[in-house]
Amino acid sequence: MKKRLNIAGFSWAVSFGALATLASLSMEKADLSRLEIGLHGSAYYFSIALGSVFMTRLIRSMGNITIILGLMGASLSVVLFSFVNSSSEWLVLRMINGFSAAMALVPLETLVYQNAGPFEKAKVFGLFELCLSAGVGIGASLAPLLESIHIKTGYILFGLFPLLGVIALFAIKIKIENAAELEVVSFGDIKKMFVWFCTAFTQGFLEGGLLSYLGLIILGMGYAADDVSIVFGSMFAGVLCSMLFITRLADAIGHKRVLLLTHVLSLVCLILMGFTKSIVVIAIFIFFVGLTCGGQYAVALASLGLQIENKKQPSANSVYLTLNCAGSVAGPIVMGLLGREGIVGSIFLIGSVPILILLLVWLVNICCYKNKVEF
Repeated sequence: MKKRLNIAGFSWAVSFGALATLASLSMEKADLSRLEIGLHGSAYYFSIALGSVFMTRLIRSMGNITIILGLMGASLSVVLFSFVNSSSEWLVLRMINGFSAAMALVPLETLVYQNAGPFEKAKVFGLFELCLSAGVGIGASLAPLLESIHIKTGYILFGLFPLLGVIALFAIKIKIENAAELEVVSFGDIKKMFVWFCTAFTQGFLEGGLLSYLGLIILGMGYAADDVSIVFGSMFAGVLCSMLFITRLADAIGHKRVLLLTHVLSLVCLILMGFTKSIVVIAIFIFFVGLTCGGQYAVALASLGLQIENKKQPSANSVYLTLNCAGSVAGPIVMGLLGREGIVGSIFLIGSVPILILLLVWLVNICCYKNKVEF
């Protein structure tokens, strides 16, 4: 069953990666401004966050059918993207694609957790996230190639990938526990587990900002496009390693310990990158940033499941995804407004600020409530 859940996640991720790159290329060819293209991307993440708000009710009423409809919606919106030519139509399809992503991911992540052994939660989540990362990489890199060979091929071929996930899920009997009795997490629940929920935001903030501006920063330093590929490749390699090693380490020595270590390490690497212009040094540090931040998503999500009741788990996953998307929207905006030449305007230092705030709040919480904080 775990393999089929991973297949479903991978199939969705391929279509996501394809649309993420192809949509920007199509809109640029249609002479849309960079601002308009950026707003389309923000609308996508906003629709994921919006969809996440309704996921508990949808799962409660439709159960596992929610995943099937989400995968089908993701597939259809990508395929149709190649047949429309206006900004408004593209915007609607991006928002449908985002809402469908929430419908597919929230119940999928719930099932992944519920079908994982008691001592391998982070490891199983790590493998699931590894499948997502591999899918995004394949879709993002190969779809533009096919599109350049024959128009609409990239959209149609990679847009149909989520249907493989539908087939995989139809072949097994899956059931979300207590689907008809699901409850919404309270503010008290969120406050109690603020470390995990704040991690969702900081991880999204850094991811969205780096994906938007890292390439531009490298080119602005006078390096070539090949150097940009090396830096992104190093970061992606770190993400892949994190899914294999960081998540296993978390199951072995404790989720909270590993989460604290990854936050500290990513903060140190980001600060050091703000003071260098060496491409070699940046490539090394960005590997560790990918290693730490890549594992944080899986570890934090697995930890939520250990501290929340089963009937509140889909709701907790929805809030987590919403905050992650909020970070992905805020990161590019804040870095775009504050980023400039010099140390003070470094996107690396700007990206480190939310992590620093989280660590300081965490430290205050430990000092003030040390008897209540377990490591």
